[in-house]
Amino acid sequence: QKLNDMTCPAVPPATAVNTIKNTAFKLYPNPTNDKLYIEVPQQNFSVTIEDMSGRTVFEKENSSGKTEIDIHDISKGIYFVQIKVADELIAIEKLVKSE
Repeated sequence: QKLNDMTCPAVPPATAVNTIKNTAFKLYPNPTNDKLYIEVPQQNFSVTIEDMSGRTVFEKENSSGKTEIDIHDISKGIYFVQIKVADELIAIEKLVKSE
């Protein structure tokens, strides 16, 4: 592709969900303004929520089954939820925090 006579490599379009491992999980409701629920079949998973700049705004270790996360203190915006099992990243999902 050309941009002002400069050659630029083609970049694939971004997706809303990047599943790294084939692991069934649920993250709902999305968008949300108060509570977020995450269900992962594996025991002892961790959850990290980062803002668009990569700053961690929430972190929880050793979750299992259905986990409730209170996000009412997080500002409105777009975040990324990372789910790890045994320190291995299994999923990244976009989260929209509404007012």
